[in-house]
Amino acid sequence: MTCPHCGSDTDEPPDIAERTPPQVAGYHAMISPLAKARGWPIAALKTYFLGRIFGWIEFEDFTTGEIHRVPREPHTSKLGKRRYSQLIEHTVMLAAEEGYQLIPPSEWTEEQAKKRKAA
Repeated sequence: MTCPHCGSDTDEPPDIAERTPPQVAGYHAMISPLAKARGWPIAALKTYFLGRIFGWIEFEDFTTGEIHRVPREPHTSKLGKRRYSQLIEHTVMLAAEEGYQLIPPSEWTEEQAKKRKAA
């Protein structure tokens, strides 16, 4: 099977289900405290996690010989619902390994619903 985004061969089935607005907004809200704690822009942290979770592509600058790497999945906008869920789950796990507790968007939403009911 050929990846529709990069044209490379892959064994994974296509993820055609659209990512949900709560996934998108929730992911950014979830990683914001970690970005602030690290002193990183949110976009840089997102790029870091995309590479750590989905892998990196390395290439050599043909003029300098310097090695560069970019995430295999460079944009969250290209992720379907299943891959976005993987991004969220693995981000929580990687942050926990570094001592940061992140609250997944689904858990945050459930907690807010409980608070509204109690009020």
